[in-house]
Amino acid sequence: MNASKRETVIVNFLEFEGPLSIRALAAKTGCDQTTIGNDLNRLLESGVVARDEVEGWSHGTLRAAKRSRYVWRLA
Repeated sequence: MNASKRETVIVNFLEFEGPLSIRALAAKTGCDQTTIGNDLNRLLESGVVARDEVEGWSHGTLRAAKRSRYVWRLA
């Protein structure tokens, strides 16, 4: 799957399923987290998506559980 197709798939998931983490998007698309992260950064720079920090992540409890620090949503 090329980058533009992946970005379309990512936007569709965010539109219909709401905010998701990179891990969740990687699992849904079948791509690795690095590839999805690169696609999300391109979408962030273009203003299509926004990134929100997960509440309580920096307190250590969510970090220890290997949860994502950010969730991504449509801008």
